[in-house]
Amino acid sequence: MSTSGEHERGTLSSRAATPEQSPCVPPQSPVRALIVAPAEEHEIIAMVVADLAAEVETTTAPDRLVETHADLVVLSHRIWESAPDQFRGDVLARWKGDPIQVRVLVDAPRRARLRGLLDCADLAVGERFAAFELSAQLRALWRRRRVERDRSPLTGLPGNWCLREHMRQRLAEGEAVGVLLLDIDDFKAYNDRHGHLRGDAAILRLAEVARAVEQQVADTFATHVGGDDFAIVTDPSALDRVAARCLEGVREMQAHEGAFPPDLSVTLAGAVVAAEGAEELEEVFARLAQLKSRGKGRPGSNYVRDDA
Repeated sequence: MSTSGEHERGTLSSRAATPEQSPCVPPQSPVRALIVAPAEEHEIIAMVVADLAAEVETTTAPDRLVETHADLVVLSHRIWESAPDQFRGDVLARWKGDPIQVRVLVDAPRRARLRGLLDCADLAVGERFAAFELSAQLRALWRRRRVERDRSPLTGLPGNWCLREHMRQRLAEGEAVGVLLLDIDDFKAYNDRHGHLRGDAAILRLAEVARAVEQQVADTFATHVGGDDFAIVTDPSALDRVAARCLEGVREMQAHEGAFPPDLSVTLAGAVVAAEGAEELEEVFARLAQLKSRGKGRPGSNYVRDDA
């Protein structure tokens, strides 16, 4: 186990919550792929996506780009360029409303590869692509998009599923973890009184506090569970220090006019989960929620810990 000194750092740790680094990938239904390409390319492209997609549709008709609800679209540049400008504009407008779908442009000349990444694709490759390299790139793209599905649209932090999966992975490695729940006291009343814009602003400030602590303390993973609820996972030896830094961060923001409402307080509840506690996570969270409720009876921002 690391000493407390080893937990201090000024840069992101290997467990930092970025889409590329997060170990969490939310579960979902099987991937559906649509291949819009000349018939002679269907077989090779289908082979590339086979290990990612459970359902693969192949067609030469660009109209399917408008109708499809596929998770992954592989589009031939030749077919894309031959479509009318108005049609392409309609497709691009539709795609802007679906940021999760992964789109790949194949058969693209160099000029189109550069432009394609901006216009219509997450990835653009030339005519002579290496199938295994494209397959690896597709898996990486898809993994990143799946992680983004569990990220809060307000704060950008990973969500509830990632929190539990992160804990399970660390516990499965035989590593005990410290977990901290935090939220804003009487937030609903504040939201009702001042409106959702000011409520969202307060949530964003608390997210800044959680993210700053994640960056300051190694092996720390900050998540936004929902609403004004946050959770932070860390090394057991750092649990109290993480809680203290959260409270310090809130107080520092309140000291700067307008940064965090001075009439709001935050309650934190922490506990250590043993390595063999992976199957009891819901019990742990229920106990912490009860502990946090008791802590809200105290004046001002405070931290309570479960030492059971």
